[in-house]
Amino acid sequence: YCGSVVAGQSAKSAERMAKNRISFFLKEIDMKNYKGFTLIEVVVSLLITSLILAFAAALFFAGERMTENAVRKNQAKLVGDNVLEYLSDRIEYSSALEIKSGSVSNAKYENILYISSDNYLGLKTKTSNDGNVFGEDFYSGFKIRTAYTVYEENCVKINIDVMSKNLSERLYTVSNTVKLSKLDLSDSEIETASLETELINPIVSYK
Repeated sequence: YCGSVVAGQSAKSAERMAKNRISFFLKEIDMKNYKGFTLIEVVVSLLITSLILAFAAALFFAGERMTENAVRKNQAKLVGDNVLEYLSDRIEYSSALEIKSGSVSNAKYENILYISSDNYLGLKTKTSNDGNVFGEDFYSGFKIRTAYTVYEENCVKINIDVMSKNLSERLYTVSNTVKLSKLDLSDSEIETASLETELINPIVSYK
């Protein structure tokens, strides 16, 4: 019986030793296969990460600029369209119209449309003189330039340029040709220096 116990213990001890050797052998293999990052690998990784971040930042700022430009163009369009509509309504239904270069004081009729020194639309009437019909906030920092061309049969083309604050860039252009039907009924004509000649920022007086 004692011999059997000793033999059993020896067998268990041998089994533990074998397991320990196998475990140590596997750890050695794992340590040999393990490699750390070299300096070159770290530098290359940082460079790639920097390039990706730079590209993402460029895309972000490009998107911001595109959004700002779109908003700016929409604001310029709003200014141009409203100024054109305002001028078209007053000219189309006038019973007398004079378009000429010069000063407000030399206008023939009492209602006078003009471009102020700040490049805003002004309106002078018999009782008031408003150098900015829409108010400064309406223009969102833009300036305007008007051009009129008179044609036969009492037609006048109105062109509006919406300009940058320093007048160096034209941001939006819109035009409309107006027929003055009331002048036809009264056998009158648009009073201007010459037909089919474009006048920039002229004085427009009407009644």
